[in-house]
Amino acid sequence: MFGKSNYGQCGVAPKAMTGIEKVFEYMGMGNNNQSTVSTPVKVNLSNVVKVSCGMWHTCAITEDGKLYSWGWGHALGHKNIKRGRVVAEIVDVSCGERHTLMLTQDGRPFACGEGQHGRLGTGYIRTHKTPVFLEFFTQIKAKRVFAAKEFSFVLSQDGIPFGFGRNERIQLGTGGNLAADIYSCDSTPGEVSVDRIVDMSLSSNDVLCVDDEGNVYNWGDRVYLEPTKINEERFQDEKPSGKIIQTAVGNSFMMFLTDKGELFSCNKKTGIQSDIYTLGHGATNPFRIAKRVQALRSEFVVKVSASDTRVAVIVR
Repeated sequence: MFGKSNYGQCGVAPKAMTGIEKVFEYMGMGNNNQSTVSTPVKVNLSNVVKVSCGMWHTCAITEDGKLYSWGWGHALGHKNIKRGRVVAEIVDVSCGERHTLMLTQDGRPFACGEGQHGRLGTGYIRTHKTPVFLEFFTQIKAKRVFAAKEFSFVLSQDGIPFGFGRNERIQLGTGGNLAADIYSCDSTPGEVSVDRIVDMSLSSNDVLCVDDEGNVYNWGDRVYLEPTKINEERFQDEKPSGKIIQTAVGNSFMMFLTDKGELFSCNKKTGIQSDIYTLGHGATNPFRIAKRVQALRSEFVVKVSASDTRVAVIVR
């Protein structure tokens, strides 16, 4: 790992905590006070199958279903671990700014961290220092979890998104009006009127998702109140030859990946604040119509991931 590590987010010189069983095993910074890691360093873990990075912490899942976390804050899930221990294999994890969502092999979503704005989905705004089961999903099995800065989504096995947390930018996708104020939030998961979703991505203010037919939907950022299909709006010049299977979204940009390994990008809108460097097209003017990333045209892209200001891809 590399990057900012003033609270141990990079897991340098990890120290294991004893006495914690099964899923949650703590790894932290020990006495290392290194605030920035500018080149990759190896974290003392093996057989890792997924990593998620939040603002103040990092989580990793190993192939045997154990979840490790390091960094700072209640989102680590280690305080008073004997109460509310998750006794199951973890298959998915997502780190927000100050909270974590995780999913067990049998489809149960859990959350821990700061509960402000209702981002944990427990029905109230209380902070939880250890993972708690989201009782709303007692009769609903989940297949993915997604955490943004101050809101979250759980995706059911039927492909229906359920959102909770801050909603001042209409990012929960359940309708309403553009007059929502800065205090608008919902601590109880709300169903979004779209189904068969296979992938989602969250920025700080909006959501991008795709269904099993390659239809892409967007909502939030005070642009769309509810899921709105944007394929025709965004793909006007060069059409993808494959079906869109994955999306990524940041503060000012969108990314689209097809099953043919094609990667497309565009700005949400064009203006002085539009970030061109996350588009992958070098020095260019901002553009709203999706274009294929030329530097990767000869590559088969299998995965794209984005934060509000950065993009990473994996190629075959």
